[in-house]
Amino acid sequence: MKRNKTNRIPAFSSLNFKVFFLYLVLSLFYVQLGAQSKAHKPGHILIFQDEFNHGSYDRSFWENKFPYGRHVKGLHYATNDENFAYSDSTLKLITKNETYVGDYIIDYTENGEAIYKTDTFDYTTGMLHSKKRYLYGIFEIRFKIEESKGNNFAFWVYGDNNREIDFFEIKGSEPEVANFNIHWDGDDPLTGSSQRPEKYTLINKTFEDNFNTISCTWDTNTIQWTVNNELVNHNLFNQFIWKRHIPNQALDLIITNEVGTLDGNPNSASKFPNTYEIDFVRVYQKHDTLAPRIIGQSIVSTSSPYFIIDMESLVVDDVYTTYPTGFTIQKQAGGDYTLMGDTIFIKTPTSKEFIEVPIRINDGIKTSNLWTYKIKLDPILSINKLEVDVNYSVKRNILYIETNEPIKFIKSYNLSGQEVLVRQHVVNNTATLRKPREQDILITIIKTNKGIKNIKW
Repeated sequence: MKRNKTNRIPAFSSLNFKVFFLYLVLSLFYVQLGAQSKAHKPGHILIFQDEFNHGSYDRSFWENKFPYGRHVKGLHYATNDENFAYSDSTLKLITKNETYVGDYIIDYTENGEAIYKTDTFDYTTGMLHSKKRYLYGIFEIRFKIEESKGNNFAFWVYGDNNREIDFFEIKGSEPEVANFNIHWDGDDPLTGSSQRPEKYTLINKTFEDNFNTISCTWDTNTIQWTVNNELVNHNLFNQFIWKRHIPNQALDLIITNEVGTLDGNPNSASKFPNTYEIDFVRVYQKHDTLAPRIIGQSIVSTSSPYFIIDMESLVVDDVYTTYPTGFTIQKQAGGDYTLMGDTIFIKTPTSKEFIEVPIRINDGIKTSNLWTYKIKLDPILSINKLEVDVNYSVKRNILYIETNEPIKFIKSYNLSGQEVLVRQHVVNNTATLRKPREQDILITIIKTNKGIKNIKW
């Protein structure tokens, strides 16, 4: 029987079905593998990413200015999306040499209202500033820049007390060099500065030639950069200085291209407009972090009429195994002492051999169990005779004291527990003390045969 070719249907055998099913499974596997590969860092999970695939940036995550305005320093003004362009799944941050009139914040009123100034700028740029702050993690960016003297391409975090980590800064005049840095508030006594920079140089190429990936791991006791998955080596002194100042507070994530700052002013050879092109930004954090546990304490004795709790006498179990560096102690109020800043002033006189201070330890992510920290009191505080009568008054910066017994000694301390030399005149039962101008609050301790009295003034 002759069949019509148009009605002929090829047989779909069980073997063909198995091959098709296997192909489908493998396809889905490789798609999933590709999705997981960019989200995988050992011990971490991907908590944020912006791939810039949809002709915009993630507006739920980013804003296009600093919280305190569109101009802070330099020669540039950050416009409202006017300096962004998109192509090939990337964001292009374009910096232009153009006249632009813009408003920016110069101060605040007593009620916290912003005071604005209008000015004319010669350069415009764009920037991204996270709406959420981050504490620790791996911060990664894939990007390329254009050589142009006077520009500073950067990816960084910043927060209170001038805490800053530069994941990278690249001068427009040195497109082959990535600069890394940590900033802190106040000068380090070992370096005499509030920052410690270091750099990495590409060999026979620049960050303008191709896309490059830079990441930084920021942990309680670690700052480590990688360039194109290659660990950047740091000298031991820099590592030591950095560890003294690793931020333990949440910071804002920022992308900028400044004009007239780190690389100085542009010149006649500078290229404008120039482009800072970003393929992606990703943030990873540890997913199985456990809270530290205080599990013990060595014997502590104090030889002063105050006590500052340090961490060296505590035994702590923590996932980071880097205790005590990078941790903070959260002291709780109690009835047998006065808590001011990091200093515990013991109320005297007292007949107690120990006082107990409830504390917790915070490793930057989680807080430990509540621990009762026992402090063994020095005999100078354990006075049996509890009768001491002290009358005093304060006029301006002068403390007048009168006691019912001859004064044996007077000592004064600041709120950090450090002894402060105070001009004083003592005659039997009376004393006059003049506070140094640089001191705001002092704790003065007066001892007589009948006990000890603390005065806060």
